Amino acid sequence: MTNYGEQGQSRHVVDLDNNGYDDVITLRYHWLELPANMTILFNDGSGNFVEEPLAIEAPVLAGQTEFVISNYPNPFSRQTTIYFEIPLRGQVELSIYDLAGRYVTTLLHTEMKGGAHEITWNGRDASFDRLCSPGVYLLHLQTDQMTQTGKITLLK
Repeated sequence: MTNYGEQGQSRHVVDLDNNGYDDVITLRYHWLELPANMTILFNDGSGNFVEEPLAIEAPVLAGQTEFVISNYPNPFSRQTTIYFEIPLRGQVELSIYDLAGRYVTTLLHTEMKGGAHEITWNGRDASFDRLCSPGVYLLHLQTDQMTQTGKITLLK
């Protein structure tokens, strides 16, 4: 369907909410007007596309210690709160990487007690304290017991 006020449109497919189903990002723009209009639709796995991601719990395998990482809001534009649970006291490192695997910043590198924790990220990198480009980033949480990776989306 063509909107004659648009100069261009692009669609991107990626699993933003880490539920195993590809979500759709649509960018519509007019060459004289910025920023572009962006729509994100999350695939709920049953053929429906919704505006809010569905919260899902990863299954815990036999012999595996429960380990949780998520953030809200996701996607975000100014700041997001990262929530994680660790089973036992130990060394914790929480870092952010871009999709190409390049290091962006480290939010935590300390010993922490077991339980639930929260930390905020303002979308800035460690090198120059500059705002990162819009896109999908990887949360990498590592403890003495295990490693977990999640996805986080920064909007303009």
